[in-house]
Amino acid sequence: MHEDHLLDVLEPGGGSLPIHQTQSYPQTHPPSTISDTIHAHASSLPPLKALLLDVDGTLCETDSVHYTVYRDMLASLGFFEDSKPISRAFFDKHISGGANELILTNLFPQWTQQQRNAFAEEKEIRWRQAVKGSLRPIQGLISFTEYAQTKNLKRCAVTNAPKLNVDCILSEIELIQWFTTDNICLAENCPRAKPFPDPYLIGAAKLQVNPQECLAVEDSVSGLKAAVEAKVGTVIGITTSASEQTLRNAGAHFVINNWQDDLVYQICEARLRAKE
Repeated sequence: MHEDHLLDVLEPGGGSLPIHQTQSYPQTHPPSTISDTIHAHASSLPPLKALLLDVDGTLCETDSVHYTVYRDMLASLGFFEDSKPISRAFFDKHISGGANELILTNLFPQWTQQQRNAFAEEKEIRWRQAVKGSLRPIQGLISFTEYAQTKNLKRCAVTNAPKLNVDCILSEIELIQWFTTDNICLAENCPRAKPFPDPYLIGAAKLQVNPQECLAVEDSVSGLKAAVEAKVGTVIGITTSASEQTLRNAGAHFVINNWQDDLVYQICEARLRAKE
């Protein structure tokens, strides 16, 4: 459907939801308590064999553009929060990290499948246009991928993002070859998207490993819930889109600020040394 006509099938005045609520050195952590915590965690798990990595917000910062596009499109349909365009807090609570189908079913329960599909298609077109040429890997990511390569860790991108967005992100941050087509698990090809565990279970199966043998990194509440529900051995939150406390409340075992954080290396090393 042509971009100019995608919203023709949508109805304005859609509704609203109530509000309830240059290389640098790695960051370091106090050695005693954190090392004890990591050791205790790793000793209860099998050795690490694979990485299951979210894409949006985990490999590069994207939520700020997702928010802007959603805000503007919802406002054009008459969807407001307290008579104003939706706030970032609203976005973080009701939209961030979710699959478009689930988001739109929640926001517009009266819409048809055609209306949801049209909105989602238009929204992703606008997002790709907005980010073109501007995406950068999160600090330390490329060094971490090189480390993972030396440790022979398998990897799979596990994402709610549609294929065109994933291809856009991985190409722009030059990791499309690192993952390869076979090592990408799209929620749109799973029975259920995050926050259900299906994408993580299928991602682990693609790599022929048990979820307990994996480490997942996520920036959103829905993604963390999916990884925890899938019983991924180590679940790490990254604070690109949400606060440390929010990530911990969603089930993250550990939290990092970016990929330069030496905590992620400490965890990997401890899990690699774990006994069979």
